[in-house]
Amino acid sequence: MFDVKSGVLTAEYSGKICQSRDTSLIFSLRKEVDSIGKEKIKGLFVSVKNISYDSPRELALFIKHLNEYTRKLDMPVGIYNYDTQTYKILKAITSSTNLELFRNIETIKLFLDPKSFKKGLSILIFDENSQNVEKLAYDLSELGYMVTKTTDKEEFEKLLESKKYEFSVTQSFLNQDLQQISNKKPTLRLSKQLISNLPLFMDTAVETLVTYTGLKAQKISHSVTTFNSDLVSDMVCALMKFKGDLTGSFVLVFPQQTAIKALEEMLGEKINPKDSEAIMDGVGELCNTITGSTKTYLSKKGVKVLFELPRTYSSIKQIYSTIGDNNGIWINMQLDQKPFYMFITGLTH
Repeated sequence: MFDVKSGVLTAEYSGKICQSRDTSLIFSLRKEVDSIGKEKIKGLFVSVKNISYDSPRELALFIKHLNEYTRKLDMPVGIYNYDTQTYKILKAITSSTNLELFRNIETIKLFLDPKSFKKGLSILIFDENSQNVEKLAYDLSELGYMVTKTTDKEEFEKLLESKKYEFSVTQSFLNQDLQQISNKKPTLRLSKQLISNLPLFMDTAVETLVTYTGLKAQKISHSVTTFNSDLVSDMVCALMKFKGDLTGSFVLVFPQQTAIKALEEMLGEKINPKDSEAIMDGVGELCNTITGSTKTYLSKKGVKVLFELPRTYSSIKQIYSTIGDNNGIWINMQLDQKPFYMFITGLTH
């Protein structure tokens, strides 16, 4: 009934939902948490793969009971392993609770350990001020990046030319000088604070997509470049500008088929490829969730950011006219082995 791996406590609710089973499960959960010690548990998740119920009200009562107990726990709590019909009900009845919804255990692992998504990402840092270098290197290392640092201009140029790094960060007056050598490797000119918080943008977008769709997400590659306006047509784009302690733009680009697949998994129903309004609205809803979660995570770190409402576009050229030629991080992704893209820049057009 219970399983504990790497600090993750999972339980299974089997059989027909009824009050006696609700009480028994929650009593057993409380006993298990007390036995292990809640400080040793990363999260608590209940599988509903093998449940049955006569009406949504029975499921709603179970969610109410579970939420009443777990809202006192300082840890993520969620429901997973549900079918499409159950998901529709759960989505409605958990909206006012602290419970999260996950399609499968892989989604939970990604949610709890987003650093695993960034393995292998390497960053080259240059600044003549050694304190700046050490501070930024420490922040990025804590976030799971592989960092190489230098305070020497010639060494930086040699490392830059080696093309071993996925992107570089400079914080000195040499930024302009480096434009002359950056044809080989673009230099990313973002604030240290935005660089330190870039994982939040990437992780929150991925977690939201995976959590809502149950599809596998994978990072393919990173590069520092201008916005790619040469992608083929039939793209659905969303622009999310932000300002405050951090300023910039965050863009998601989906081929239409990828967007439709994600929305069908999220909604549990077929999407008409010709219903562009429904597709754009669905992508906008996903992006609203992403920016809301990102704002919450940033506020916990004392970073105040205000996101504008997502703006959706059906044309790469339309969004390019807003982004312009500013350098940023272009991230090639896959969702269910289908491509989609992220772009983050600290500058607005």
